[in-house]
Amino acid sequence: MAKQTGIIILEGPIGDDVGYIHPKFGPLMRRKTSVNAERIRTDAAFARVRENNSDFAHGAAVVKSIRAAFKAVYTPVADRHMTSRLTSAVTTAIRTDTTHVPGKRSILHGDITPLLGVEFNKGTSFIRLLRIPYSVMPGNDRDTTVTSFTDVIPAHHLYAPKSASHYRVVSSVAYIDPTTGNHAVQTTTSEALPAKDKTPVNISLTNTLAYEPGTLRLHVLGIEFMQETNGSYYPLANKAFHALTLVGAEIVPALAVRKIKKRRTPRPMTFLQRFFRQPVDRAGIPRGRQSTPVGDRHPGRRKSPPETG
Repeated sequence: MAKQTGIIILEGPIGDDVGYIHPKFGPLMRRKTSVNAERIRTDAAFARVRENNSDFAHGAAVVKSIRAAFKAVYTPVADRHMTSRLTSAVTTAIRTDTTHVPGKRSILHGDITPLLGVEFNKGTSFIRLLRIPYSVMPGNDRDTTVTSFTDVIPAHHLYAPKSASHYRVVSSVAYIDPTTGNHAVQTTTSEALPAKDKTPVNISLTNTLAYEPGTLRLHVLGIEFMQETNGSYYPLANKAFHALTLVGAEIVPALAVRKIKKRRTPRPMTFLQRFFRQPVDRAGIPRGRQSTPVGDRHPGRRKSPPETG
């Protein structure tokens, strides 16, 4: 790929060449190709490309919903490549769908294991800054999630910067509908806790959010360090000590819809049916069709006497 080195940076088509700005390599120049958008949309040779584009568009919509749901918690944490990591994990999950054909696949029918452990800040992770096991358990009902940390000793379990005086833990749960793009989120934050204390503390975070069938349920955990100044807490600007990790991913099954059979209403009798219908006896058998008893079929024949033992 040709690189622009002049003092004038060119961007856009120039004859058979196209100048553009690469986010990593700077200003580059490439040659135009014979493949355009119209050919990709109509040519049969690009059928597989159109299928992959459809799946990628579905993944991009899911990533957009995830970003919209967790924007408030990842804004002070995320790095510049956070979206690409999310897109890669979501696309991998979509490709595991074996129910639908390529181009119609959905993340709700795939394996969402690749989403677990996605870091919003690649420079650090939650388990690196808070080195202690934790538990995520359902509450009294299916709308509640409880995240617990037991016997946290900040002086031993925290990897904190020297300038940090306090820290806090963030837990956020979201339901995302990949079909419509709608989402619901609930975030719980612990109080500001001393970062240099040697006294064990227990941290419990409870998220309560209405159960949404047929959606994608995601759970993220984060930690941020702060500095106390005149009774106020200010987050540190160093992103190396802010982490947010996707620790839970679950496909919430849709509710089963029971099909209620409709009762068949009898059709009204037509005029001809009423006119030609045959009268019936008490047993419901039309007159003239009653069966004749076996003994009366030959009334003139003499009956044999019953046998006696």
